[in-house]
Amino acid sequence: MNRTLIIIFCLPLVITMLPAFSPQEPATEIHKVVFAPPQQTPVWDTLMLKNDASKILLVVPAGKRFVLTDLWTMEDDFLPGAASANDRVWLESVDGNGRHVVFDAKYDSLPSPMRWETGPVFGAGSQVVMLYRFADQDDTDLVRRVHFTGYLEDIGNSIVSR
Repeated sequence: MNRTLIIIFCLPLVITMLPAFSPQEPATEIHKVVFAPPQQTPVWDTLMLKNDASKILLVVPAGKRFVLTDLWTMEDDFLPGAASANDRVWLESVDGNGRHVVFDAKYDSLPSPMRWETGPVFGAGSQVVMLYRFADQDDTDLVRRVHFTGYLEDIGNSIVSR
C-alpha cells in the first residue's frame, strides 16, 4: 500500500517532467537586422595657404572618417595672391602608410568650387594636407584662402541585430 501511495503522489511530478525527456523541435528565433546609418558631424573651415607651403586642413579623429564634399580657393581681400591658369593645387592624405595624392592639377583644370556628392574619404588618423603653388612666382608672401566643407562619420559597426 505504501508503494501505491508513493506512486499516486509522485505521478503528477513525473507527468510534468515528461516533456523535458521527450524529443522537441529545435528553438528557432527570428532576429531582425537593422541598418543604422553612421552618425555624421558637419565640418568646415577657412584657412590661408602660403605660396608653396603645405598646410594641414584637418586631422581625422580616431574612430571616424572624413568625407570632403566641397573645396575652393579664392583671393583674400587684403593679402596678395591672384591666381593664374598655371598655378598648381594639390590635396593629399597623409597617414601611417605614407602620402596619398588625392589630386594634383593646374588651377584652370579644376572647377571652382569643387563639389562632390560623396567626395574623397580620409581614414581615421589621416591628415588632410593641401598645397597651392603660384606659377612663375617665388614670392612667399603670396597667399590663397581655402574653404572646405565635409563631414566626419563614425566607422563603427552599422548593422544592429535586434
